[in-house]
Amino acid sequence: MTTQAQIPDLLARLRRERKLTLLYISHDLSVVSAFCQRVYVFRSGKIVEHGPAPRLSRGEWDFPPYHRWTFQNVREMVPTAQIWRGPVLPLPERKRDIDGVSFEARAGRRTIPQWLEECATHGFLVLSRGAVFDERYMNGLKPYRQHLAMSVSKSVTSAVFGILVERGLIDPEALVTHYLSELEATGYRGAKVQHVLDMTSGLLFDESYTTPGSHVQKLGQACGWFEAIEPTWPMTVWQLILQLPSRNSRMASCSSIALSRRMCSPSSCCA
Repeated sequence: MTTQAQIPDLLARLRRERKLTLLYISHDLSVVSAFCQRVYVFRSGKIVEHGPAPRLSRGEWDFPPYHRWTFQNVREMVPTAQIWRGPVLPLPERKRDIDGVSFEARAGRRTIPQWLEECATHGFLVLSRGAVFDERYMNGLKPYRQHLAMSVSKSVTSAVFGILVERGLIDPEALVTHYLSELEATGYRGAKVQHVLDMTSGLLFDESYTTPGSHVQKLGQACGWFEAIEPTWPMTVWQLILQLPSRNSRMASCSSIALSRRMCSPSSCCA
């Protein structure tokens, strides 16, 4: 894990910052494809093959083992925007030794360090009552480095909403369409802000990653996670949101189709 995270990251930064040409020897093609430009294959001291380094596909950069490097170097993979984090509020520390804590995992009983190692964890933080109980960084991640946030973004968003509600700027009992009238024709119609915060809006969202044309595939293209391959799909997240239906509308549509099929006679044709 150290080889796959710390060394490639350091070499990539040195190459960019100092404009160096580097010779890297490795048996791991996943590491080579992450940052090398050309590959030479040796056997018995002789070059037997050479050519451009295999590049990570935009369709698999978030898969293991590549994600151990790409999640800490997202700007090398997808378009991003730099946003100032703002002032940092330091948290009090009440560090405890939790390395002896064990629990039952799928592979058997594991301690916290064992579980973090096996899961190729990059960062680990335990908060309790506003204080830091444990904080550690692994696989090349540092406190000052950036990392892909994934669904942590939902926690940040809900915390911001809590502040806005406390200040009286947003009413969680108000309809979503009160603030975004454009959503009147979508599955968000009739949903309250609280429903959205609780992820209980009744929106239909197909999160099947392998189903062609699923909502999550369209989201990947709209947000730049993957390359734009289907011009008929939404090109922005907002365009996708405006196309999302409710579960009720889908159920009503399916019921209507089923009813029409039951009403068809053998001599008739229903489309």
